[in-house]
Amino acid sequence: MRQASSARGVIHVHTEFSFDGALDAARIAEKCRERGLAFAAVADHAESMDSKQLDRLVGECRANSDSSFVLIPGLEHRYRHGVHILALGQSRWTTEPSTVDMLSSLADDDCALVAAHCASPHDLPPELLEILTAVEIWNVSRDMRLLPTSRHLPVYQHWAARYPNLYAVGGLDMHKGNEWGCEVVLDSPCEASTGAVLERLKAGRFSTRSRLLSFGSRPAGGVRNLAFAAGDVLVAARDLRNRVFR
Repeated sequence: MRQASSARGVIHVHTEFSFDGALDAARIAEKCRERGLAFAAVADHAESMDSKQLDRLVGECRANSDSSFVLIPGLEHRYRHGVHILALGQSRWTTEPSTVDMLSSLADDDCALVAAHCASPHDLPPELLEILTAVEIWNVSRDMRLLPTSRHLPVYQHWAARYPNLYAVGGLDMHKGNEWGCEVVLDSPCEASTGAVLERLKAGRFSTRSRLLSFGSRPAGGVRNLAFAAGDVLVAARDLRNRVFR
């Protein structure tokens, strides 16, 4: 495939293969192309899938990719305490006896592993942190479309101090097709292929951006912390409004 004209994309997208996904792969690819994106990484719920369905997902991702856009297959695996691990690029079914063994096997397959919904530094063991690519510190569906909240940031910072190759990223957690917000921007245009995109993600060669905020793959404090705090205020106001008017 030739180089994409843009290095922008999104991760953590669900198709209709997930029990709560509304769009098929073709419609997701169409929406992404309309927004000028070069890639989208699927993370369908593993508990909704089996080996045949994963093969179908991989085939549909391939059929809806071309020289300017790649739809990357993947699964979202439940771990524990509400924590999920996105295996971006997963294309084969796994039967390893433990979740950590299974994820380690997928890391050996060059998948990018992203931890989502982390609330405590105790959520993940060292053997999993050592193979993770990134922690999702911004989840558009659970936070805000324009700003993240600070609830995941301290957990990431705690881990990042010990694991220098652990990065931070924003994901959509898209189910209905309208959960747009942050985008993942690679540090340079690249070939529109699963391997090329995942290589940059695993190397930390990306940033997360919205109209109001941008942070690198290893975000520091300062002004960005104020933006995360502003997200806290907006989410609190939203939740209060929902309770009053429900």
